[in-house]
Amino acid sequence: MRFKKTNNNQITTLPEDFREIITEAKGSGFDMLRLCRDNSNPALLSDNKPVLDISQDDLVGIFDKKSNHYFLRSDQAFRLGIFSQLSLFETVAFMVKAEWEFFLAEFLNHSETEILDLDSKLKDKNLINRFRPEFNPDFGNFMNCFVKSRNLQNNDFKLEHLEFVIFDLLKENTFLYSNKFIFSRNSEQLNNEKILLQNLSREEIRTYYQLKELWKYKTGEMSDFLFLLERKKRVYINLENKYLKHFGDLEYKKIRWNNQLEKYSEAMKFLKEKPWLTFRELIAIVNEKIQNNFKKQNELKNKINRSNALLDLSYFPGAQSPVTAEFKNMYADECKKLLKKLFFLLHTDTCPGYSALSENKKKKINNLWLKLLDTTQNEIFSYSPTMLLYHYPDIDILDGIYIKACKILDISPNHAEQGDRLEFLIKKGTSYPKVMEFLSEEIEKMDLHLANIELVQDEYTHESESQYYRSALENTNGHSEKLSNELKDLKQEVVKIKKEISKRLIKEKV
Repeated sequence: MRFKKTNNNQITTLPEDFREIITEAKGSGFDMLRLCRDNSNPALLSDNKPVLDISQDDLVGIFDKKSNHYFLRSDQAFRLGIFSQLSLFETVAFMVKAEWEFFLAEFLNHSETEILDLDSKLKDKNLINRFRPEFNPDFGNFMNCFVKSRNLQNNDFKLEHLEFVIFDLLKENTFLYSNKFIFSRNSEQLNNEKILLQNLSREEIRTYYQLKELWKYKTGEMSDFLFLLERKKRVYINLENKYLKHFGDLEYKKIRWNNQLEKYSEAMKFLKEKPWLTFRELIAIVNEKIQNNFKKQNELKNKINRSNALLDLSYFPGAQSPVTAEFKNMYADECKKLLKKLFFLLHTDTCPGYSALSENKKKKINNLWLKLLDTTQNEIFSYSPTMLLYHYPDIDILDGIYIKACKILDISPNHAEQGDRLEFLIKKGTSYPKVMEFLSEEIEKMDLHLANIELVQDEYTHESESQYYRSALENTNGHSEKLSNELKDLKQEVVKIKKEISKRLIKEKV
């Protein structure tokens, strides 16, 4: 039998909760020293390891509030939660409290051997109000504890459920209260939509269903829009490939002569400012200044090589594509799922534990977000079945971004699922007003995200360049003539400015 309903929300310490949890789960006669690694008859979890990887002296230290106190780690608190068969809320609350108590002691510059009146300080509301805003639990550590423990217990939850639990515990400092109170407040009764709506008016029920439907629509709209952006990028890449197959040679000559023109134009400016320079000195200075131009020239060369390396099925009349409609649909669904995960992990509003990340990790996450939105035009594509999906995202590139994001956030790639957040809120007994508040806030966030992405979509999908390529490919002869004339004009400009530089140099020597 679990705890009776209680409204007692007095602040408790981890040692008090520890004793309460073990007594409730195993009875008052249980020898807690059996939890330790050096006990002759240790209590084991299903991995055949002692519940706690601490000594019996350390266990005694947990209850020592004045000297030689031992701070339980969050992963150790987690294993104790498994052993005591705590619910998700209870386990996470116990883990958060473990991190909080160590954090507060460190903040107050206490050493583990010189703690004076720890009990009163952990319950001091003035200290809590002062230091609590600075406290952020290690989300990645929490997630990995649950992921690695799937062989220890049956914990059916999604990554974002854990995020919700931590947020809920921190929002009102609920984790500070007793385990008994937390269980009572978040007991896993079989709450469902019917229970949520049973005592509401028709108008309230109608409003709920309208908001729920809008939330689902917006969620789908976000996934579809991100997928559409990826398709537009691929369209751009494919158009660029076709364009460079036809006009790559002329474009490469054009960029080379453009660079020559800029080089000699810059040389003329320097020559006017420093007429004593030799031609060799002049060119050396200019080359250093416009080295970025040569980088662009090499990038174009790589793109041309890429376009020549890609398979064009139009060269094989009558050949059937190995990509069936069924495969395309399956491929599109997998891309949407991956994009949804990426949006969740990389956007600052939803990224797990983003505020607690180091500045370096935040920068890496932000760069991955930009890479997700940016084009993959510089990639050399391999000969694989998926490359025949010309207007679809490259799922290998998306998966690469996803793996990097998980590594930065220190979470398992196999468990970064969002889950149905509305269902989770209802299941944990969230009130009708709070559910409506959640739906409204989520809809507002998605509207804002969509608006922001729509504003910059042309920049990331290169719409203007795509239109230019389409126009050129519709009239290849006319465009070839246009490029040839431009190339001729550039050559004449370069010859003209080189002659002028030669005259000036000869004049200076004379």
